[in-house]
Amino acid sequence: MKFFSGESKDIKNSWIYGNYIYEFELDWEIVKELPIRASIRPPIIKNLPIDFEFTTNGERIANKFSKFTFLGGMYTLLGTLYQYIFFNGKPVSLYAFN
Repeated sequence: MKFFSGESKDIKNSWIYGNYIYEFELDWEIVKELPIRASIRPPIIKNLPIDFEFTTNGERIANKFSKFTFLGGMYTLLGTLYQYIFFNGKPVSLYAFN
């Protein structure tokens, strides 16, 4: 598997690290094909756990969170720099844990 870093507008239906609520545009070619009653909503931003602690009972408790954006199939990023790999011929975003 080769790793690449660069700008891309091709990430779709994927969670990407960070809050990109103001850095996207609609892919009008896809929107034109939607049924008339389809809803168009902005990308989803969630504060997701990225690190955990375990209690003595084995219970997992989140102790560190980061913001992630879910870009559905009808959005395109506006030239944002991020890391990705190609999986089945499509770019997939990466998150580096440290």
